[in-house]
Amino acid sequence: MTTTEQPSSSIYQSLETALTLCSNYARLAKDTFFSLWQHNEFRLLVYLFGALSALPVATFLVFCTVVVTGLAFGATILGCIICSLGFLVLIPFLVGAMMTAITIVLVYQAWLYFAARNQGAHELDTPHADKHVDKQHRHQGKIA
Repeated sequence: MTTTEQPSSSIYQSLETALTLCSNYARLAKDTFFSLWQHNEFRLLVYLFGALSALPVATFLVFCTVVVTGLAFGATILGCIICSLGFLVLIPFLVGAMMTAITIVLVYQAWLYFAARNQGAHELDTPHADKHVDKQHRHQGKIA
């Protein structure tokens, strides 16, 4: 055997020993339980322990169920209230902001329309009137 094979061999032997020990302990526990099960007193104590343990376990499970259900209903009710209040505040604000934006855009478009008409009427006799009207049309083309 070389030196590189020894550690893996010892690890394998250690694992095999641990597995054997665990198997022996499990067999010992099983044999002990079966030998004790032959006595009526042991059976009675196992049944009594199971019955007395069932009440606290059941109480704990009911408590957990009540807490989780209560939290779920509470969170749902609180969420509904918050969403309702949010929509009561948010929807009018959004509608008002939309109306304001529409008004601003329409006023700006009307101002551009009337400004271009007024400037076009006043500057028809100037030599640079064509350039100014072209700039105004390009400006309106970018907006539309």
